[in-house]
Amino acid sequence: MPSNHEQLKQLQITPNEDQSRQQRKRNQQRWAAITPTIALLLTMAAYAFFGDHDAKPVPTEPVSPQPKADKPVTTTAADPLLDRVPAADLRIKASGYVVAQRITTVSSSVAGVVRKVLVREGQKVEAGQLLAELENHAAKVKVERSQKDLQAASYRLQQSELKQARLLAELSRFRQLAKDGVISASQLADAELDADLVQRQTAAEQNQLALARDQLKISEIELSYSEVRAPFSGVVTELTAQVGETVSPIAGGGGYIRTGICTIVDLESLQVEVDVNEKHLQQLSPGQQVTIGLDAYNDQDYHGQVSYVVPVIDKLKGAVRVKVAVNDFDDRALPGMAVRVWLQPASLVAATEGAQ
Repeated sequence: MPSNHEQLKQLQITPNEDQSRQQRKRNQQRWAAITPTIALLLTMAAYAFFGDHDAKPVPTEPVSPQPKADKPVTTTAADPLLDRVPAADLRIKASGYVVAQRITTVSSSVAGVVRKVLVREGQKVEAGQLLAELENHAAKVKVERSQKDLQAASYRLQQSELKQARLLAELSRFRQLAKDGVISASQLADAELDADLVQRQTAAEQNQLALARDQLKISEIELSYSEVRAPFSGVVTELTAQVGETVSPIAGGGGYIRTGICTIVDLESLQVEVDVNEKHLQQLSPGQQVTIGLDAYNDQDYHGQVSYVVPVIDKLKGAVRVKVAVNDFDDRALPGMAVRVWLQPASLVAATEGAQ
């Protein structure tokens, strides 16, 4: 078994081995340093051998010195956004719906049972056209009674006026007789009293005749309440009541009483309402030109202008409501249609006008 001295002797590193290790380390460092240089030289040699020897240098014109101006020249740099993005893409984009300015659910002025419905859905109606009738038997009877009362009042007034004319003639004759001393003063006083009474009666009959006329007008108005007419010209979009159902201008009675006969929309009053992000608020103004496209039809665009910007921000949407008046809507545009719009911001309009 070797001794400890021999084992330490085996582990001892000789000077020759240490020098050889250091030499190999230096060689590795030299190769690591010159390898990139060799690669670059090989690349340049390959380009010089295989490159385009026919290429000619691009001649450059000498730059002549600019004359010194009396005043400094101010140049405006072009907006890089306008150069990089087409003008159409700079417009404010929004979406919304077609709405009608005039739309109403037509109801009766009084509660009643529907007797006739004279229109159907999709039918065009004119202002004042009769749409439906309610049960009106009692109203008709009241009108007939008012007419008879008016006739009676007129007859009583005629009788009173005839009596008044006769008594006034007698009073004139009695005054002449009293002047001649034929009749006494008491007889003249009685004639004057009769004439005064008949004049008062005639005035009362005139008032009664006026009241009878007013009552007839009231009865006719109540009869007209049983007729439901169109308030404006448009199209019937929905029927909400049928014959035999009870309608009332005031909601009540659960689901058994209707509050309207039908819904009418004026298709000539269509406009567009869109929600525009509040960050574009400063770019919105009335009269601003707008391009509109219907989602249902992609083959045509419509044109209009901003008519009103609602001065309230919807805090849930973070948007402002903009109303757009459309110039060239056709029959394809219907209320409730989804639309997409492009609004030209004021800054883009100013840039375009400045370029022209």
